[in-house]
Amino acid sequence: MKVIDLYCGGRGEMANSLAEVCGLKGLELQEFLRRFLWTPAYCLQDNLPQYLFPIESRMRVSVIGFSPSSYKIENIQNSFLRIPVSSNWYLDFSLYENFSDYFTKLSQKMKKQLRWLKNSYQHQDFRFIPVRGREDLEAFMSLYQAKWPRSAWARQLKEPLFKAYLFLESCGWNHSYLLKDREGEVVAGSLGYQTGHTFNLHMLVHQQNGKYDKYSPGFFLAFWLIQHLMEETALSGCWFGPGKFDYKERLLCQAFPTYRYEKIAWNNLSGLSGLLFRYCKEKVRGYFNRT
Repeated sequence: MKVIDLYCGGRGEMANSLAEVCGLKGLELQEFLRRFLWTPAYCLQDNLPQYLFPIESRMRVSVIGFSPSSYKIENIQNSFLRIPVSSNWYLDFSLYENFSDYFTKLSQKMKKQLRWLKNSYQHQDFRFIPVRGREDLEAFMSLYQAKWPRSAWARQLKEPLFKAYLFLESCGWNHSYLLKDREGEVVAGSLGYQTGHTFNLHMLVHQQNGKYDKYSPGFFLAFWLIQHLMEETALSGCWFGPGKFDYKERLLCQAFPTYRYEKIAWNNLSGLSGLLFRYCKEKVRGYFNRT
């Protein structure tokens, strides 16, 4: 199955289901779905956006692509201007015979670090606990709020988020976990869900300035998820979400570009100006980073 099919599979259906349970309408619902499902559209060879679920405003659209990109402004059939703004990272399980085969492909430094971490966690009786209900979601959110107190997920979108994951749990699509020490203290947590044949790591957080920092709890939870999914499920891969973080490359994930599309229209001059400003700012930043 192609990566594009694995990304799109089940995402539109998920959007429809979440729209019914999260309690939001209009632009608030649109923003929730964009944050939860990452991009409302994808592009094929013609580069025009293909929508996975309806959105009310199509002046600015976040679109995932599945071909290599370069940092430049592109005119898409005189309908949109676009620039790449991020990447969504994917680990394809089908590239490996099993988890052991995957592990052998990691760098020697990575394997040494992971063996040490695994032994440390086993020695100290850490436990990986499935997120099952509201109490577990509150435990996750306490960590998340400590790190990102101004995030929409920690404020106005907290209740819709909880409703979404309680619904996913009832459908068997929830794959979320808390990492606890032997005293029951939550050290790290993840929220994630299944769409079609793939897993989506939606949110990952760890204790801030905690006593277990040297054990990289967030990173090890991500690695444990890979092992769990490869050994205990029939899923085809894992989407790690937007953003370039070192651990994604170290875990052999592949990057797929996410674009900002702006509609070419007189009533979208502010959006087009913002795109041009961002492009120039990144070019200047790149120049000074090279010199």
